[in-house]
Parts: sequence; structure tokens; C-alpha cells
Amino acid sequence: MTRIGMNLTTLAYWFPDHPYIDRAYLTPPWQAKIGYLQCSIPIPAGRTEIVVEWGGADSMTPQVPVAGKIDKPPVEVIDARTFRFTAPEGPENRAAMFVARGSGLSVSNPPSLSVVEAEHYAAWKAGAKFDPRLIADLTGIPTFRLKDWLNTDGNTGWQRMPLVDAIGFAEECGARVWGNIRPELTDTQIRAELGIYEALCSQTPIIEYGNELWNTSYPATNAIATRAAAAGVSLFRQGGREAARLGRFARGRRVALAAGSQPVSPSRGLEFLGGLSDAGSGPADFTYWTTSIYPYGTLVNANGPLLALARANDIPGAIANIMGQTGATSEGLSLAALAKTNAQQAQIAADNGLTMAVYEMNAHLHLSAHPAAVQAELLDFITRLQRDPRAAVIAQGIHAQARAIGAEEACWFAWSAPPTKAGYFSVKGTAAEPVVRAEQAGAG
Repeated sequence: MTRIGMNLTTLAYWFPDHPYIDRAYLTPPWQAKIGYLQCSIPIPAGRTEIVVEWGGADSMTPQVPVAGKIDKPPVEVIDARTFRFTAPEGPENRAAMFVARGSGLSVSNPPSLSVVEAEHYAAWKAGAKFDPRLIADLTGIPTFRLKDWLNTDGNTGWQRMPLVDAIGFAEECGARVWGNIRPELTDTQIRAELGIYEALCSQTPIIEYGNELWNTSYPATNAIATRAAAAGVSLFRQGGREAARLGRFARGRRVALAAGSQPVSPSRGLEFLGGLSDAGSGPADFTYWTTSIYPYGTLVNANGPLLALARANDIPGAIANIMGQTGATSEGLSLAALAKTNAQQAQIAADNGLTMAVYEMNAHLHLSAHPAAVQAELLDFITRLQRDPRAAVIAQGIHAQARAIGAEEACWFAWSAPPTKAGYFSVKGTAAEPVVRAEQAGAG
């Protein structure tokens, strides 16, 4: 049976997957204002008591938006660098602003700041690091893929979680780690990270070189493409040559390596395998061959039926399009179409002694091809589609395809990503969630 894991969402202060008890952990995004610095830190909905520890400034003041206005709640001073305040009643996805004043402060020389809910303050002072609510929410998911928490793609402005923390969080949840090696790392750094995985993971970790070799919109992959052009080889052959470093360095270690190329073009996998061979590695160094299951039918096409379906609120029609029940001529990248390419991927794996693994799956309904004027309307429809109980058939079909190709591991994207026009949707709170939970419990 396929183990159904999860990609964890971008590590960012405004996303709900922020794993730390200290909401300001890592470096808050301070902004320079005239005479002071300011940063925004998300806080829970409702009336919330918060404890703040700070240093390196002359003063620190909280401000909380309430009904479009800024509230400056009174603070209870605990000591010279600690105070408590109560944030008034408020909605989800809100942030408290903190204003720091002092000579010598700058974005490059910011104050220290910790923001902790009062109910978790004692545990945090005793050394607890991770939010127990998120741990409770994610415990039971057998595998965590950490590529976003580690900012594998090199996206500008994203936070990067320390590797030891990412592994530590997974360990607290009892999950197997699926980690990603950033392509810009040196040979020495790769060896060091492999040592960390091996030392800290109680279950044999899955380790992958980079993420989505085909996706040159990511800075990390685009850099590989530049090196490929300089070498006069294809992107996929260059990706294989670079991934060979991981294959060579992991020999004899307690890790399981994952390799792959491009899900919808299996023939490019042969280029990747050729690159491994060029650089002194090969399938024998790896355990898994990766693919994705990301159906969207023809709904993402600029001339596709999505707008008409949205205006008719035709959820069954959208589901049929994603599943590929609308006929071969309009199949697009439906679940039925992916079944064909993923069968070829499974054959590549079998031919090379590898086991299939699905690195990401969901209905990926990105709207970039549609006019900006209708994207809000389309996003509203897609959000309703994702939450409609009838859409559970999509998740069931995705799981069935993972099983059909013999995938041992398969990770959804993502647990609680907010809906965006880029097509990233959460599992939590959608029709997919009970299907995922049932599969994880062995009842799916």
C-alpha cells in the first residue's frame, strides 16, 4: 500500500504552517521607517494573550489592526525586556506589528524579538521549540517532504528552515523525512548534510537532489539550465550529472536517494540517467524514481471551459474535465492522460531496478493563462470545487494512480497552502482531507 505523505508549505510568517512556538523565530522581515523599524508577525484569531521578549532597542511597542484601525493595546511589563499584552478579538490571517526604536538600529542591525502566546510561554522557556497544535495536526502523516521548508528552489524572499529543525519537527511528529539537497551546495556541504540526515533521522530518510528539474522558473533549476547551456548538453543530462554527486557521496550511508526528470515527458528520464552515468553514478546508487500526479484537464487553458463552468457553477463538469471523462480530444493533462505517462515512468523505474515515488500530487489549477480580470471569479469557483464533497473522487483517483504505478511513497502538496491564482491548494479543509486521512489509516 502506498504511504500517503505531505509536502509542508512555504516557511513564511503569513502561512499557517509556521512550526515554531516563537512566531518571530528566524529573522523577522523588519522594514525601515523614518526613525524606527517595523515588522509584522501573524498572531492567532480571537482574543489572544501574548508575551514578548526583546532586546537591542530602546523600546518595543505592539500594534494590532482591528476593524481597519490600529489598536495600541496596553502592555504589562514583566521585566526590562519582557512584556505581556492582550490582542483584541480579530479574524484569521491577521498580524501584530511591532515598532522598535533606538539609535543604531537598521534592517541589517535589527533588534531581537520573540513573540509567544502566553499559554505556551512556560513550555517555550523550558526549551520547547515547535507549536504543539501543528504537531498534533500533522501527527499521523507518515512522510514529510521538506523542499519548501528548506527553500530548495532558491526563491527570493523565502525563509529557509535550519535542516536540524526541519528534521527535529518531523521526528516529533513520527514522520519519515523526505529532504532535498540544494543544487548550489558544494561537495563538502552535501557530504555534511548527508551526515546530518543520517545522524538525526530515526527512519531511513529519502533524499532528492533539487526539485523539479524541468521547472526553470525556479532560480535553482534555472542555474542548472545555464550550466547545461555552457556544457552543450540538455538540461536533463546536466541535471543527471549534478545529481551524480549525491549518488557518489551517499554510498554506504543510511539514506535512500530519489531521482527523476519530468513527469509528463518520461523520455527525458533517459537523458537524466545518461547524465548520472557521465558523472560516475547510476541507478544502483538510488532507490526511488519520482513523478507527480497533478491533473488539471483543460481547465488551465486560456481557451478552455473553466470560465463557462464557473459561471454555470458546474462543479460536476469541472470534475469530469480533471478526471478525463470528457473524451480524448479534450483530455488535456487529465488524470487519464497522466495514467499513460506515469505508466511509462513506472516502466523506466522497473527497467532500472528503482521503486516509484510521487513527489507531489493535487489538482493543480493555475490561472496564469486566464485574463487577470476574471481570475478572482475563477479562484472563487476553484476554491468551492476543492471543498465540494463531490470532488473527493479526484483525490481517490490520484491515490488509485499512485497505487497502480507501484508508488511506495506519495506526497500531497500541500497541507494548508492558502488558495492562490498559482493553483496551490491545501488538503486541509478540502474534499481531499478525509480521503487522505482514510488512506493513511489504511481504510482508503
